[in-house]
Amino acid sequence: MTIDVQTLIARVDTWQNIMWALGRAVALGTRSDATTNQRQAHADLDLEADRAWKAFNDPLIAKLDAAGAAEEDVKTLIDLIWSTGQERYLAGMFAAKSGDLNAAREYETTTADAGRPLWVATLEALIDTNNTEAK
Repeated sequence: MTIDVQTLIARVDTWQNIMWALGRAVALGTRSDATTNQRQAHADLDLEADRAWKAFNDPLIAKLDAAGAAEEDVKTLIDLIWSTGQERYLAGMFAAKSGDLNAAREYETTTADAGRPLWVATLEALIDTNNTEAK
C-alpha cells in the first residue's frame, strides 16, 4: 500500500496533537495529588503517542528511501518533526500547570505552529525532488 504525502502529513499532525495531550497528562498525572485516572491517562497517552509515531515514521522513512532521499535529509526532516512535537508537548504541560489555555496556545503558536510549514515544505520538497510516485 502506498501512502500519499497528505496522509503522512495528517498522521504527523495527529501525533503532534497527541503530544500536546500527553504533555498535559504528564503534568497532571505526575503531581503528588494526582488521581488514579490522571495517572492512567498519562500512561495511556504515552502508548498512544508511540503508536501514532510508528503510524507515520515507518511509512515516511520507506517512502523517502524509495525516493532515494539522502540520509542526512531524512534525518533533518525527522528532527524537524520531532522538535515541533516536543514543542506541542511543552505547550500541553504549560496549559496544565498554568491553567491558562490562552497563554499555552500563544506559546504553541510561536513554537510548534511556526515550525510546521518548515517540516511540511521539507517533506514535500524531498518527495518532489526525488520524483516519487506519491503525488
